[in-house]
Amino acid sequence: MTGLCSVNCQPERVGMKKKTDTRTGTQSRPGRGDRTELKQGVQPFDTNKEKYTLLFKEMVQGVFFQAPDGTLLDINPAALKIFGMTRKEFLNRNSHSPSWQVIREDGSFMSSHDHPSTVALKTGLPVLDRTVGVFNTRKKDYVWVIVNAVPMFVPGETVPHQVCVTLHDITARLQAEKAFHLSEEHSRVLTETAPDAIITADGQGRIVSWNQGAQKIYGFKPKEIIGRSCDLIIAENERQHHNKMFAALIESGKPISSPAPTEGFGLRKNGELFAKNIAPICPCFI
Repeated sequence: MTGLCSVNCQPERVGMKKKTDTRTGTQSRPGRGDRTELKQGVQPFDTNKEKYTLLFKEMVQGVFFQAPDGTLLDINPAALKIFGMTRKEFLNRNSHSPSWQVIREDGSFMSSHDHPSTVALKTGLPVLDRTVGVFNTRKKDYVWVIVNAVPMFVPGETVPHQVCVTLHDITARLQAEKAFHLSEEHSRVLTETAPDAIITADGQGRIVSWNQGAQKIYGFKPKEIIGRSCDLIIAENERQHHNKMFAALIESGKPISSPAPTEGFGLRKNGELFAKNIAPICPCFI
């Protein structure tokens, strides 16, 4: 293992007197192998260990180490933030402590015997990409993490002597996804219950969604109209203008109607024309 001096990266020789050969009486300077004394207070360091320590402390993902008997060996600041604990509080526990509150994705309680770290130590196999919720004692709420537990072996041994566990906090992502789905559901309910016709078409002008308001106004049931051209519900003398406007919308990706509704004529299933107000048409991106 390479040893480097922590000052100027050069070991300093101290008291290197010439050596006397007792057989010949001649003196010689010390050789490379004799230059082992370092200046007092200057200690060598292991470069790899320094890099590991820096990575362990500064990485965004949480990391902790656990022994087979459940003893918690070490933890980095990111993991302490996830658990909402101090280093002392964490190390004073063990993996089987009843204080741990860990849940599965479905909200059910996970016993210590099913923790990814325990399973990895028991089987000697990695447990990867397991999503669990861990209770944060400071926030008084669960933090959701993706856990990877990798057993570590002493060379020549078949039983792991510890496990390295990484924790990737996905709480913000899950909250954003939940908010999006709630918003999506809210929009769906509003669309379905709106008295106005709310219609969505794809890039080729084919109808892909048709709400109850559209069914009442135009007379087509969803199964009769979805997948068919918008021309079916537009007055014949307005189709060219509509298609030109629709093509401009697709090309620009921006709303092209005036902010206020415009007037036009719709065509019902029975062939009846009726006056209608057309709200601004906006593109939807998926």
